[in-house]
Amino acid sequence: MDNLSMNTLTIVEFEAIRLIDAEDKSQNEAAALMKISQPTISRILSSARKKVADALVNGKAIHIEGGDYKFVSKIFTCPACKSQFPADDTAMPQKCPKCNSTGILASNDAV
Repeated sequence: MDNLSMNTLTIVEFEAIRLIDAEDKSQNEAAALMKISQPTISRILSSARKKVADALVNGKAIHIEGGDYKFVSKIFTCPACKSQFPADDTAMPQKCPKCNSTGILASNDAV
């Protein structure tokens, strides 16, 4: 096991794969949650998928580390369009950034 080759994913690459491939978010939704542009998440996702594919095909370990990130403590949901998004602070957003609905819920309140 000590001689096992390894591919390293950054936290940002891991998060892109988690949101898009595991949680089935669109690239636009994932980019909004990560507060980056869609072209940027597309590049990040492509890099991450290549590393994961190489690890699977060639029997390499996957190591996740580092990267530039911050944790968002509160996620909000719009019941009207079903989008989820973080808030810049802990205050309830006044409207949905996607559809402008005002019926926003904290994710733990979402139905």
